Amino acid sequence: MGDIQAHVSSVYRRQRLLCIEMSSRAKQWADLAQTFKKTYQFPQGANHNWFPGHMARGLRQMQYEIRKMDVIVEVHDARIPFTGRNENFRRTLTGRLPHMLVLNKSDLVPGQDFDEITEELKARHPHLNDVVYTNCRQAGNCPGVKSIIPKCADYIRNSDRYHRSEKPDANVLVIGIPNVGKSSIINALRQLNLKLKGKATAVGNTPGLTQAVLTKIRVFNDPLIYLVDTPGISSPNVTDMHMGMKLAVCATLKDHQVGPIFIVDYLLWYMNRHQLFGYVKEMKLNSPMENTKHLLYDVAIREGMVLNQKDLTTGQLKPFPQLEEAATLFLRRFREGRFGKFSLDLDHYGQIQKPLNINDLNL
Repeated sequence: MGDIQAHVSSVYRRQRLLCIEMSSRAKQWADLAQTFKKTYQFPQGANHNWFPGHMARGLRQMQYEIRKMDVIVEVHDARIPFTGRNENFRRTLTGRLPHMLVLNKSDLVPGQDFDEITEELKARHPHLNDVVYTNCRQAGNCPGVKSIIPKCADYIRNSDRYHRSEKPDANVLVIGIPNVGKSSIINALRQLNLKLKGKATAVGNTPGLTQAVLTKIRVFNDPLIYLVDTPGISSPNVTDMHMGMKLAVCATLKDHQVGPIFIVDYLLWYMNRHQLFGYVKEMKLNSPMENTKHLLYDVAIREGMVLNQKDLTTGQLKPFPQLEEAATLFLRRFREGRFGKFSLDLDHYGQIQKPLNINDLNL
């Protein structure tokens, strides 16, 4: 009995010391981050025009088809709930139709933020009927995914059109900017409600995979509901460069359009500014870093991303860290959620400064 008590006491002491050490480290890192730059200097030659031709054509095609629709389901990335939503949707598409906003990839954002995000969104956009949070990686166990069709069915049953038609079939237009998971949502709803295997529409991690408005995809039988997949429609002008960089961080733009090193530079600035230090542990760094090139040098060397090339001054072979490859790895780790759960729109909600908490630092 004495040995057990001694062991428990030893474990408790170690945990307490570890907690004190983590608290001290968290305070040191937070103090260090206070010395970092407060504003972001955007790279020269940054491009505001990210509006590929097929997106403009897709928007015109959707305008033509909108009279056949009954509900609008807009899919967006939960990490940027206030950034990059296409204002043209509201002006040219949604009109008076029921409009549901689905914030996908919600597993990458703290659940305790959802109520505050929803409240702010509805205050800014009173036309929204509902805000739903989804995670298509676990669609079968996601309450948000399961709620989409029942909510759409309620909108449809309460519509004038449903009561006027003898055998109405309802069409739900699924819209959103690129690479937010529209096709994944459609496939998940089809499999969940009709128990059908396979994919009705292509899915991938590349922005702009869906290039044209597709045929109707049946997802429910009573009432008969079809979903219509659409190409991702980016904002026609990214006039706010913070918006553009957040879209790039979340891969709604192709990395090469901005450059992975520039994208990492912005992400690093944002994480340091909000004391989100999960990247330090994940990338095996000693402490938060402000200089992006120094960080990528460390990552490249640690991960073996080094290429031997001839030094032009000495003629000798010299190891050159591959910074772009390291940047691509850094972005992939962030997009997988390995730096912790956090929103990139913290400046849009939660304005009251919260007291420093170890758990908030994502150590």
